Amino acid sequence: MTSAERGTLVTLAVAVSAIRNTIPPLFIFPSVNFRDHFHNGAPTGSTGCCNPSGWMKEERFMRFAEQFVLCTKSTKERATLLLMNNHDSHLSISAFNYLKANGVVVLSFAPH
Repeated sequence: MTSAERGTLVTLAVAVSAIRNTIPPLFIFPSVNFRDHFHNGAPTGSTGCCNPSGWMKEERFMRFAEQFVLCTKSTKERATLLLMNNHDSHLSISAFNYLKANGVVVLSFAPH
């Protein structure tokens, strides 16, 4: 439940490099069905999906992993380092296998 002042909460998955390069964000909307107008005005290349709670889930993390590889053009010959927190939604074996197969080295930090 959110207050009237805060409105609806949307989860945003984004990656920023040390030299401030970014990939287009992935928006996760609190809905069952995604509609194209959900991300009107979003940065070019942004994508979106839905989850009833609006929170990141394992399946949505896989979507972010695919976008990360696509945007960074990471390969085994040209590896990329992905630093992230170890939130439960990021613990997806299929996403880790996909990232590894595409040359992404994942380093996860403990909470707090």
